[in-house]
Order: sequence, then C-alpha cells, then structure tokens
Amino acid sequence: MIKIMTRLGQYSYKLISGINLKGTTDSLFFFKDETYRIGEQDICMVSLNHKDKLRLVDCMDLKDVVLNTITNNGNEIQEHKEKYGVYAIKLRGYPWSCYGDEAIQSRRLISRIAETFLSQGWALTGGIDLSRQMNDKSSLVFSRIPVPFTTTFGCISLFENDIIRLLDMPEDVTQALLTTIKNNYAPEINAEGRQDEHCYEIKLNGRPWGISKDDNIHGRNLMVHLLACATSLDWQLVCSADVSAKYRRQKNAPDYPIDVHSWWFVYWPSGTQQL
Repeated sequence: MIKIMTRLGQYSYKLISGINLKGTTDSLFFFKDETYRIGEQDICMVSLNHKDKLRLVDCMDLKDVVLNTITNNGNEIQEHKEKYGVYAIKLRGYPWSCYGDEAIQSRRLISRIAETFLSQGWALTGGIDLSRQMNDKSSLVFSRIPVPFTTTFGCISLFENDIIRLLDMPEDVTQALLTTIKNNYAPEINAEGRQDEHCYEIKLNGRPWGISKDDNIHGRNLMVHLLACATSLDWQLVCSADVSAKYRRQKNAPDYPIDVHSWWFVYWPSGTQQL
C-alpha cells in the first residue's frame, strides 16, 4: 500500500482519506493536487496489531526515538526486533484492548509518537484500516515534510457508547470544546469531570456511539461542531483512527466493537506552512 500511495503521489494524487464503506477494510480516496509531488521514500506507516504490538513500516531509522517515546510515555516494552522487513515492538499489557487509565495512556502514546515523527520530519496524515482481523487496528500514515517541526498533539477520544475524553489540549481549548458540547448536544450531558490534569471526561445522555439511530444523529452533529471549534482555535484534525480491539461478544448475533474511532489534532498556528 505504501508503494501504491507513493506511486500515485508521483502523479500528484494525494491520499485524502480511508473510508469504511462495507464494514470490512477501508477504501482509499485520493485527490489530484498539481503542487503535490513525493518521492519513493516519502511515506511510511506505523501499524497497530493484535492487542499489544506496533510495527514500523519503511521507517526503520526511527526505531530508537520511537522506543524512547514509548518508555517516556510510561509504557513498557517486552521485546523489539526486526521481523519480515519491518521493526516490531511488543508492549507490556494490552494498550489496544484496555479500560480506564490504560486506555487514556494508549491514546496519549499515539500523540507522543506523532510528535516524535514530526520532529524528525514526518507528519501524521491519516489512519487507514488494512486488516479484517478483529485484533488488528488502524495503520497510521506519515508523510515526509521538508522541515522538521515541533508542536503538540491532542486527542478527542470516544469511548464505549456515551463518553468523550478531551486529551492533552490547553485549558482554554478544553473549555471551548466543553462549551461546544453543552451547546450542541441536544440530549445534554450526564456527568463531567477530570480524570487527570490533562484529561477531561464527559458522559453524554443517550448512546451517541451506539446503535440507536436517533442518538447517532445527535452524536454526528456534535462531532461536526467539535471539529469546527477545534479548527477555529488552530487545532487541525490530522487523523481518525481505530485504536481499540475491545469487542462485545454475543451468542446469537455478530460481535461488535465497543469503542469507535478517536480523532488526533495537531496544534498548527495560522500562517504556518501547511502539513
């Protein structure tokens, strides 16, 4: 898939999104931008596999800084090695299938890895699903940029059927997003409070991330308003990714995922060169 994306990039076709249309793997959509050109080594991936693995694809030279990022985030590494032409990292615990503080930490790990890649000249540009295995999650796509950049990533994480967590954004941005939720979610909120200094959790009434069609409409409407609010404050959405392998098991019906996608934002002040 990296080879396909780089070849299309040489003809000015830029990946805009991976979209799940049939409940299987993603379809990839590209748009043509005559100013866009990339080389054969200008795209790489970090794939999230099983419940505890990261794989660095076509970015082996970043393995040391990624290993440091993982440990600095508080995650432990069980083993790491080159395997099948990629660099495989096995984490302790189950960061892609967990609850509570561990789930918060796993979303933060993606933010910290994105910050590390950007500081090395690679920008997170999206998440795509390339596997039908229930334990394999999104692959994070990175594109090479001319000049390394240092900034902050934050996350709007959706949990279970009714929870939003605002992670690692400044207090004024968190409060603006919280006000947006209160003003635009018609069924209103059930509870709110801090999980830690940089994590604010809101429990919504209803089941906006569940299977209720009416609640779904309210949930989708809310996400549009949150995107508009974050963008107006110079937080740019760069990735929507599935990082949770938690499934509800059913005897007489198909299993289904408990969590949905999380959104990652980068603080990108107005006037800064576009990612």
